[in-house]
Amino acid sequence: MRPLRLTRVAGVSGFADGVYYGDYGSNPSRRPLDIHHRDSAGIWRRVYTFTQGVAEHIHAIVPDPRAGCLWVFAGDYGEAAGIWRMRDGFRQIEPVLQGTQLGRACVGFPIEDGLLFATDSHLERNSIRLLRRIHGRWSTSEVRPMVGSCIYGGEIGGARVFTTAFEPGAPTGHRIYDLLDLRPGPGIVGRHCEVVMGTLACGFATKLRWEVDWLPKRLFQFSSIIVPDLDAGAEVLPLYGAGLRGRDGTTEIYRLESSA
Repeated sequence: MRPLRLTRVAGVSGFADGVYYGDYGSNPSRRPLDIHHRDSAGIWRRVYTFTQGVAEHIHAIVPDPRAGCLWVFAGDYGEAAGIWRMRDGFRQIEPVLQGTQLGRACVGFPIEDGLLFATDSHLERNSIRLLRRIHGRWSTSEVRPMVGSCIYGGEIGGARVFTTAFEPGAPTGHRIYDLLDLRPGPGIVGRHCEVVMGTLACGFATKLRWEVDWLPKRLFQFSSIIVPDLDAGAEVLPLYGAGLRGRDGTTEIYRLESSA
């Protein structure tokens, strides 16, 4: 299966440096899924396997050097949706937030005592959220609502960036109807995609809003604002539009106001 995202891991205790990804693709029967690692010599190998029935696919792997773990985001429905914490070279596996669309995510950032992430659901309202361990139990709380599912994000100048997507709802089983359906899923608000940026200390705000096109999303593609992987010292924010009016297939590059 192909990756949704490649992740560079360095300095996480118990894990070899290199590039990691998890299997991503259609897998309604929840066949076993693998996490793969590429070392400095360019050799790929399987380093962990989710057993049959656990997850449909893997959205992202988020390294957390301070906590000495990898956060693994899995999807999509029922018990398959969730966030896992893996430590000690995949020898300690902890399901952190399972069986809820609040744990369905693609983008997250480690914080001092947990994780800041955004949900990725076309079925339920989305939000930027905090995940923390409180009195020995993991708990999540809302930071800010989002108008759509979050598939892409990044970090620039100390600010965290989350972008939203416009997706259809759950399929009805009628193939032609589903392919041509123009309606958004119940977790999507309005007909636009947004770039939301900020910090926990100063809050988050919508910086850009781009209108989606009127092509059927399941037949063509979801509307989204795509953010490439960014280095920690990035000074500009490249954004790529997909399924957006006047911006489909185009790249726009933005500089932070403080750096302009």
